[in-house]
Amino acid sequence: MSLRETDGVAVAAPAPIGLPARSRWFGAIALVALLLACTSLTVGYSLDDHIHRTLLGLGHPIAGLHGGPLDLFGFASGNPADAQLLMDQGIYPWWSDPEVRLHFLRPFASLTHALDALLWPENPVLAHAHSLLWFAASLTAAAFAFRQVAPAPLALLAFALFALDDARGPAVGWIANRGAFVVATFGFVAMGLQARWLARGGRRDRWLAVLAFALALLAGEAAVAIGGYLFAHALFGDSSEHRRRLIGLWPFAAMGLIWAALYAGFGWGASGSDVYLSLSQGLLPFACQLLTNIGVLLLAQIGPFFWSDFWAMVQPQHRPWYLLFVLVCAAPVAWAAVRCWRREAAVRIGVVGLLLALVPIAATMPQDRLLVNAGWGGALAVAVLLRESWLAGWREALAPAWRRWAARAVFVAFGVSHLVLAPPLLALRARSMTTIEGAMARAERSLPAGPGVRDLRVYSLQTAFDPLMVYVPMMRASLGQPTARSMRSLYTGPGAVELVRDGASSLRLRAAGGFLPTEPERMLRSLRRPFTAGDKVLLDGMTAEVLTVLSDGRPREVRFVFDQRLEDPSLRWVTWSGTRFVPVTLPPIGGRLELPAQNVVLALFGRPDEPLPDQELLP
Repeated sequence: MSLRETDGVAVAAPAPIGLPARSRWFGAIALVALLLACTSLTVGYSLDDHIHRTLLGLGHPIAGLHGGPLDLFGFASGNPADAQLLMDQGIYPWWSDPEVRLHFLRPFASLTHALDALLWPENPVLAHAHSLLWFAASLTAAAFAFRQVAPAPLALLAFALFALDDARGPAVGWIANRGAFVVATFGFVAMGLQARWLARGGRRDRWLAVLAFALALLAGEAAVAIGGYLFAHALFGDSSEHRRRLIGLWPFAAMGLIWAALYAGFGWGASGSDVYLSLSQGLLPFACQLLTNIGVLLLAQIGPFFWSDFWAMVQPQHRPWYLLFVLVCAAPVAWAAVRCWRREAAVRIGVVGLLLALVPIAATMPQDRLLVNAGWGGALAVAVLLRESWLAGWREALAPAWRRWAARAVFVAFGVSHLVLAPPLLALRARSMTTIEGAMARAERSLPAGPGVRDLRVYSLQTAFDPLMVYVPMMRASLGQPTARSMRSLYTGPGAVELVRDGASSLRLRAAGGFLPTEPERMLRSLRRPFTAGDKVLLDGMTAEVLTVLSDGRPREVRFVFDQRLEDPSLRWVTWSGTRFVPVTLPPIGGRLELPAQNVVLALFGRPDEPLPDQELLP
């Protein structure tokens, strides 16, 4: 490995291409990662997979959802007429904002799902195998990019940390998330080609890099993160002048501006949702939430023993402790980066690129499956930390004893987390969607089914978390099964609820902690559109009237008036109990019913060896 001079500082030159022995090591690591991820093959279809199937003409269509082979990621059109249809069916909750918009530009990713529907429409195993192919492609591209910017040993260690990271598990195990690897494949190729062009010249590499970046943008918004790496490399990566490196970004900047103009001009993106951040909530709240999400994702990426998926379940009063943990875990990485910041360009590229790559994914609810692009810089940062803590702990004999022991503790904590525990967890987490599918199976089996269900309206008084009800009709439509006239939750969340029967065809629900208690319930309604007392929502078969609200505009007590008496045989009443829906008998007029708080962990994971409910089949 040779050294080059950059602004008076010696930096490592890019690793030479064509080293068979090292290539075999990269290939062996990639093969291990793929074998571990193969546990996803038997997961089946999950959640949004069913939406994609209906939009591709499989099963029954869902009124109000629109899309096609190049447009499968439009979950909310912003059209009140579409929202009304979906709210009438119960697919949207009754509190949804009719103008909420969740419509994402991902034609390339959509096309891969259309290929599934064309070639193996009823075979989820082959659909998962298709996702594994894109995972393999992204690993190849990641290795190529690592070898362009880092010395060979460091590049190999970073690649192992990236490929075997357990965060790759939930990303590869969900068919609907395949686009993350499509983006990563073309994005990492763009990074590697741009680095090689800056190091060696050659017009072909430059324009192939721009083409790859364009394809990444067409696969998903996550490609914006690749721009962060390109910018970091332009500042720190090559031995040529800063001016040449920065000017070399103009084709990517032009491509990004064209994409952004089309994106905004055609109304793609998210609005009206609290799961997606918006400047409309105010600059300071937006910045605070964005920085919080960046901290949570950073901890999940570099810190030991933390998954960002659980952040939504952390109670607000406990969240400052998690953010303190972020600082504790980030401190060793900062130490390692400062230690060799001027010595190695790869360190600067990895750390700055990681922080920039976290910004776009921090605009939504933190989840490990979003960390594919950020994982590249994160792996490079952790690789540097492991190398430097090894040197400081065992190779620097003149260092004070306390410093050596501290470095050894850091090496053990991060090494065990990323190199010992992560690989088996990758295999386990590649099947993580079986957890939600198990919960969905218990929910679906505990609700009436069969041809006769078409005449029913099914109401849940209390549902532990949102997907347990709203995805049931989409699952049944996707699989060509009869669906009820409507399936609707009156309250969703873990809190206790008090019911009062105040009429022959009406009841009131009061939640002390309020309706819409957590971020997932606010997917389709932002608190920036607060309720006020007296607001009414008119739906097919039901009217919801908000009686009282909390200070943040969330309903506390709501009156529901139905078109029939509550004992009408066309109505079915259920509530969530532990791990499934159970029938509930409503009290007489004037009577009350206390619905206890629900354990979301129990609802999600169930009980060991618990059989599925016996389903009521209506002829």
